[in-house]
Amino acid sequence: MRHSHHMLRSRSGERGSTMIEAVICMLIICLILFGLLQIFYITAAQMITDYSAFRAARSETVGFKEEIVEREGRLKAIAASGRMRFPIDMTSASNDSYPYSSAVEQFYWERLAIIDYMEMRRTLKYEYWSPDYNVNENYSTSYTVTSSPQGDTFTAYATFLDYPWIMPMRRAFVTDGSLNIEGKAELSRQSTMYLE
Repeated sequence: MRHSHHMLRSRSGERGSTMIEAVICMLIICLILFGLLQIFYITAAQMITDYSAFRAARSETVGFKEEIVEREGRLKAIAASGRMRFPIDMTSASNDSYPYSSAVEQFYWERLAIIDYMEMRRTLKYEYWSPDYNVNENYSTSYTVTSSPQGDTFTAYATFLDYPWIMPMRRAFVTDGSLNIEGKAELSRQSTMYLE
């Protein structure tokens, strides 16, 4: 009788320790998963920023004006720029005031707005383009595109300053909290071939 009572007590203790071990393992797995997602998110933002710098340099080398070069760079960075803030604020629109019935309809309208933006007929503002547009008070993200001629080549820089970390519990790994993503592209001048 004593023997079975002792086994029953030890099994209930094992159940409790197994539950605690399972919770700890799940937390570690979630932390690893969220860390990998953050790495993918930042890697995608880096590739988009590099492409943005390349497109700005390409626009500069074929002879476009500075404003067009900047717009081209910003346009190619939209995928990493957060939500649209203007002409429609997609960060605060409620379901009643939202003009789109589907994501496809929203994409179609945004595509038309981008065409108008490149033709200088419309202004676009996205969440990470300026601290003024950023809804999250923890970040003051801004985006710049600059280019400079150096002899027969143009160098373009695209930069997201203070890009947001979306990973939960990020303070355990990152003390500063700010992340700068920079892209750079150098291309040879081609406009002289077309303009001669």
